[in-house]
Amino acid sequence: MRSAIQVKLDDRSRKRLTLLVRELSWSPSRVVREGLRVLEATYLRKKKRGIIGLGKFSSSVFNLGSNKKHLSGFGRSDRLTAPRWCAAPHRHQTILTE
Repeated sequence: MRSAIQVKLDDRSRKRLTLLVRELSWSPSRVVREGLRVLEATYLRKKKRGIIGLGKFSSSVFNLGSNKKHLSGFGRSDRLTAPRWCAAPHRHQTILTE
C-alpha cells in the first residue's frame, strides 16, 4: 500500500535529512522509511510474555510452579504439614498441639 505524506520540517530536521541523503545516497523517502523502521524496532517491539522468575531458581522439582499437585494449598494459612516435595515444614507455619 503506497501513500504519500507531507511533513513540515524545522531547519535542524531539514539539515539532518539533507545530510543523511548525501551520506547514504538514499532518497529522502527512503531515509524517512528507514527511520520509521528503526523507531518501530526500538519502541514497538513485541515482548514475549512469560512468568517472572521462571528458570532463575534451582530446584530438584522441575515443574514446581506449574504442577497443580505442588501448588495445592499454596498461600493458605491453614496448611499445617509440609508439602510432599519439601523435606521440612516451613518456618512460618504454626503447628497446633493439644
